[in-house]
Amino acid sequence: LMLRRHGAGSADFAAQHQMRVPAGLKHAPLAQRNATETPLAWLRSHAARSGFAITAPEFDAGERLRVDFDCAQMTQKTGMDWARPVFVDVSGTRGYEDVSAAALDARKRLDAALDYAGPGLSNMLLAVCCELKGLEESEAMFELPRRSGKLMLKLGLSRLSIFYGLQSAQAAAASFRTRAIMA
Repeated sequence: LMLRRHGAGSADFAAQHQMRVPAGLKHAPLAQRNATETPLAWLRSHAARSGFAITAPEFDAGERLRVDFDCAQMTQKTGMDWARPVFVDVSGTRGYEDVSAAALDARKRLDAALDYAGPGLSNMLLAVCCELKGLEESEAMFELPRRSGKLMLKLGLSRLSIFYGLQSAQAAAASFRTRAIMA
């Protein structure tokens, strides 16, 4: 298939299936990144087609949540951590001893943000923003009706944007009012 695509003169796979934009790195000006790498970025880039608009403060709040999640070292490990010695823990205290102070601070920020979003919305935010699961997968995982994940995500992101101080509660509410008028 790749040879057929290449022989026809069409662009390569990445150009067809990704939205490539400059990475914005000073030391590598030609470097590019995929602008639709995460489900949240994909939703934002396809907002004009779907009629579902994630505002800039909501997108930034979702990205801040993902950064805190990554800094908190909450991602699943798929291999051995060779930076730490292997030992048997006989004390039974498997906790925060191995975690840096920065990771602990990130965990506190993450917990505070998710507590502010509330139950249900925090689960959707974790799934889409942090675990990078798509909306359909998240809806199936939480046994939600089809297409209800967008609304839950929008509500959660607006709560996060208020928590992070990126917009006021009135601005978040106005975002929903304009959405309701357009629909």
